[in-house]
Amino acid sequence: MGLPFCDMTTALNPTITFTAPSSPSTLKFSLHIKNACDFVSSDEVVVDVDRVFILELDVTYEEIFGFGFLNLDYTIGTPESATWANFLILTNPTIQVIPLWTVPLPIIHPPMDLPISFPFTQLGMIGIYTGLFTATGPEDVELVWVDTGL
Repeated sequence: MGLPFCDMTTALNPTITFTAPSSPSTLKFSLHIKNACDFVSSDEVVVDVDRVFILELDVTYEEIFGFGFLNLDYTIGTPESATWANFLILTNPTIQVIPLWTVPLPIIHPPMDLPISFPFTQLGMIGIYTGLFTATGPEDVELVWVDTGL
């Protein structure tokens, strides 16, 4: 079975085949167009699903037997190496930004959970600013506030 005769009607109504196979790390979309006059066009788009930086943070403050603890629960994923920076923001009596750590990270895939807990005193409302940075700039940043009491 062949294509219909090549005239203006068949030239303007091509046969279009669209496929969208996928894998866990990429989505690949292919489009193939052919009309009766043997005009053929193909195009392909590949979307890299793993190119997503993931940085999530949950911050809690709790007192256990009169001692305060700051709990930082991170989820981190990087499709390429990045720098991970964290800062403590104090608001009482004035605003102060204190660097906590800045470390290079390798590729982290799949994303991992990283809970960090340490003794902490009551300082009122504090913020934790965290970010993943590459040579092109910030990829993912988050600012979380928690009341430590005072």
